[in-house]
Amino acid sequence: MTAGNHEAYKTEIPWSRLPCTIHDAVIATRLLDLKYIWVDSLCIIQDGDDGKDKESQLGRMADVYTYADLTIMAKGAKAADEHFFGERSLPFGTSFLPFQLSNGPCARVTWTPDSALQDLQETDMTALDTQGWVLQEHVLSHRLIRFGT
Repeated sequence: MTAGNHEAYKTEIPWSRLPCTIHDAVIATRLLDLKYIWVDSLCIIQDGDDGKDKESQLGRMADVYTYADLTIMAKGAKAADEHFFGERSLPFGTSFLPFQLSNGPCARVTWTPDSALQDLQETDMTALDTQGWVLQEHVLSHRLIRFGT
C-alpha cells in the first residue's frame, strides 16, 4: 500500500493489482477456512508520510505475529511476483496425511521428519532467510507454514 492508493484500498483492493505471492496466500487462507489475512505490504503504508505509519506499525509486529492464528511464509518465491504454490521435490521420508477441514471437505498435509528438514535448512537458504523480520516470525508465531522448500 502506498500513500497514493491508501484511501481507495480502504474499500477495495483489486485482485489484479496483487502480486502472485499474495494471491497464493489468500488462496491458502481460504483453503484453511480462515476468515482474515494480514499482509504487511497492504496494511502498512510503504511510502510517503515520512515513514510514520511504517515506524508505528513495525512497533506492533510482535502483537501481529503473537496473536495470529498462523503465519504463512512464501519461501519458494524469490520475489513478490512469483507464486509459491507449485510442484516441488520432496525430501526422503515425506508422507501425506489426510485430515478433514472444519467445514467438511477432506484435505491432506505433507509431513516430513525433522531429520530431513534439518538437512534442508542447512542447504536451502533463500533470500527470505536473510531478512531480519524472518527471525521475528519464527520466534513469535504460534504456527508457521512454510511453502516452497
